[in-house]
Amino acid sequence: MEEQKQEKELKQGFFKKVWNSIVKIEKYPDMAAEGLGRAFIYISKLVAILAIVLCLGIMYQTYQMLQEGITYLKNEFPEFSYSNGILDVSSDEKIIISEDDSYVGRTIIDTKARR
Repeated sequence: MEEQKQEKELKQGFFKKVWNSIVKIEKYPDMAAEGLGRAFIYISKLVAILAIVLCLGIMYQTYQMLQEGITYLKNEFPEFSYSNGILDVSSDEKIIISEDDSYVGRTIIDTKARR
């Protein structure tokens, strides 16, 4: 009877082990008795799950930033073309990039200047 109980505890599912390791401190000696190999498998699974979750979060943030950039370029950036060494911008306003948004300081682009 005791062997069946111990065998059942050894065959716990992964998420049950995670739950027990967080909530039930009294189960630590039983988990330590499983051996070093089981401990490496357990920690490898934990690291893999955390890595997947973090990667998904970073991918979502990157996608959101990319969508914001595309929206900015489509809606707020003026139309332009470049041919024969001449940049033609279809805008009547100066383009001003503030110091906060630039690495080189405040930038003013005046598109009305001609050679």
